[in-house]
Amino acid sequence: ASLVSGGATYAALTGRGFDEPSSTLIIVLLNIDVFLLLVLTLLIGRRLLRLWVARKSGVAGSRLYVRLALLFGVMAVVPAIMMAVFSALFFTLGVQSWFGERVSTAINEAAAVARAYLSEHQQVIRADALTVANDINRQWPQLSQGPSVLNNYLSTQAAFRGLTEAVIFTSDWKVIAKTGYTFALQSGEQIPFEAIAQANLGGVAVVTGESSDRVRALVKLDAYPAAYLYVGRFIDARVLGHVSRTAAAVDEYATLELRRADIEVSFTLLFSVVALLLVVVAIWFGLTLASRMAQPIADLITASERVGH
Repeated sequence: ASLVSGGATYAALTGRGFDEPSSTLIIVLLNIDVFLLLVLTLLIGRRLLRLWVARKSGVAGSRLYVRLALLFGVMAVVPAIMMAVFSALFFTLGVQSWFGERVSTAINEAAAVARAYLSEHQQVIRADALTVANDINRQWPQLSQGPSVLNNYLSTQAAFRGLTEAVIFTSDWKVIAKTGYTFALQSGEQIPFEAIAQANLGGVAVVTGESSDRVRALVKLDAYPAAYLYVGRFIDARVLGHVSRTAAAVDEYATLELRRADIEVSFTLLFSVVALLLVVVAIWFGLTLASRMAQPIADLITASERVGH
């Protein structure tokens, strides 16, 4: 029962065999462990008391029984205690290394690099949108001669600056010119109101897609009344995957760091309870083995004394 209860407690703390182990389940299992530990301690205490009484009464073979019990008890207890102490120290040192300064610095720097990558793309797309808008405002008299002229100019600008999409539209979502991937402005892919408000104030609004696979920038054109330039560029999917995994790792690391004290206390308590269970079980087997070896000799001594009488 002690071994089964200890194994269940270990499985609950490590999440093995349980989908989402609750704190209530762990507390119940630890209480069961403590109860079994107390029962075993009482049984061993009763046997030790009987052994002490027999030793004081001078029962035949009691001295041999005491020596054997002490020998087997020490042989069983010392390895269990050494293993428990070693496991607790190893876990404590391991936790300290997990949350060491070097590991924390590496994780934080990785997150900073990921944020810097996205920030750089946002800054570049903002500069490109502003530059293209200024060029269009300056050459609007020539570009407004026909839709094909504006489309060709927009395509040239997109190819020159590495833009995957560009569109010029009015405030009522009427597209004047476009190139690259088609913007579904009238079929659900609406530009956020905050971005339009920022563009109306003369700024450049950077918009990130829901999947964050591209960055876009919105700027208002001065040459054409109530018209906007909307440009976009895809981001490397592999880099985005690294960025996403880095962000997830940082969040998980931060959560574990907040729960560091709870983790250490939980596993220290687990090691202590399991170690004590192993110790008392080892003592029990040691006493049983000593009893089986000493009892025939005690019976022989008793029989010899009777023959002598």
